[in-house]
Amino acid sequence: MDVNETRKLQKLLKLNQEQVYHVFCLALAMGVLDGDMEPNEAEMLTRIGMALGLKPQDIEVISKNAHESIKETSISDLLAYSITRLKQLLTSEQLEGVVMILDYMAHHDTGLHIEESEVVNIAKSIWFGDDKKKK
Repeated sequence: MDVNETRKLQKLLKLNQEQVYHVFCLALAMGVLDGDMEPNEAEMLTRIGMALGLKPQDIEVISKNAHESIKETSISDLLAYSITRLKQLLTSEQLEGVVMILDYMAHHDTGLHIEESEVVNIAKSIWFGDDKKKK
């Protein structure tokens, strides 16, 4: 994700603090879904956090909270809650921007894993209905 993409994304999304939290949690979950987060995924997550307007210490705190949430419940619970909450909070245009982030995280590691693809499809189905799931 280059500087121009992140600027466009920031302008498009216009997210408040709660919305940024859930988008970042989804991106983090995409990074750890297939096991441990690879160094390049961690770097990409930091870039996404910065593009969302987070400071390094904010990224650290949110990451810690998300990891604790995953340990206490499950990654599925974290994904389900954030996907559902964002549907309540965001417009369809904003959700399209979030899909861009999820797609980017899903394709940024050594290859698209089936779990990551399924999460993106589930989010699209919940946010836009089954007609956009395949796109």
